[in-house]
Amino acid sequence: MFLLQFAQRVKDLSMVYEWDECNARRGYILKMLGAIDVAVAVASVPTLFVVTAISHDLMSALATPQVDR
Repeated sequence: MFLLQFAQRVKDLSMVYEWDECNARRGYILKMLGAIDVAVAVASVPTLFVVTAISHDLMSALATPQVDR
């Protein structure tokens, strides 16, 4: 009887360990996805400024009349 109870407790502990390991893995994956989201957001802000500046320069160049001399 003691061996059966001991075996059941070992099985329960291993299931808890597997559950904790699964949650830790899930947490790590979520952290990595969050870091990727932040990296994309940080990288896109300067790109947005550059594209805006280029389009502003192009629009002002097209808006000014060209005088032939």
